Amino acid sequence: MCLLNNFRISAKMKSVRKMIAVLAAVCALSTNLSAQELKDEVSVSIGIAPYPYVPVMDWGYNEDGFYNNPYYHVRVTPIAVQYMHSFNHWLSVGGLFVFHSYSGGDVMEFSPEVLNKKDRNVFAFMVAGRVNAIHRDHFSFYAKVALGPSFDHVGFIKMPGDKREVSNEVNLAYQIMPLGFEFGGRRLKGFFETGYGYQGMFITGARYAF
Repeated sequence: MCLLNNFRISAKMKSVRKMIAVLAAVCALSTNLSAQELKDEVSVSIGIAPYPYVPVMDWGYNEDGFYNNPYYHVRVTPIAVQYMHSFNHWLSVGGLFVFHSYSGGDVMEFSPEVLNKKDRNVFAFMVAGRVNAIHRDHFSFYAKVALGPSFDHVGFIKMPGDKREVSNEVNLAYQIMPLGFEFGGRRLKGFFETGYGYQGMFITGARYAF
């Protein structure tokens, strides 16, 4: 009888040890997963003053001899979606899509009429690279460069009353961004950037890491 009881106790102890071993393995796995680096991220942003923004506009004669002032009007501010993969704490490479729309033309000095009026919808696809200058758990300072093709849908009206001409163009899109700052948690972060190009001169948005 004593041998039978000892056998039962021994079997129960083995079962307890197995359960403890399984729980320890699960805890170790969850800890390892939480400690893993989040190497991929997706971000969404909006920008202000994209290319070809001209901050200073001078009066002068155009090619048709009209005394005029060029104007520039953003119809849709730049909206960007970006994917990045981090190779280490300092270098990330990925892709960037940007859409924005603007119009421009020549305005007569003493008339509200617009000559050489052009409107443009821009669809840019760029390869982007980012280098972190300072990297911490909850904030980073970085620089970014992006380059690729832009597929533009263009409308053109030379003189008021003329028929609108439509064409498609392929141009070189770029973004040069010497200063960016991101902040937040491990997965969800906000960011501000400043630079020049198709995303704009001032950019803000949010990114999610996974």
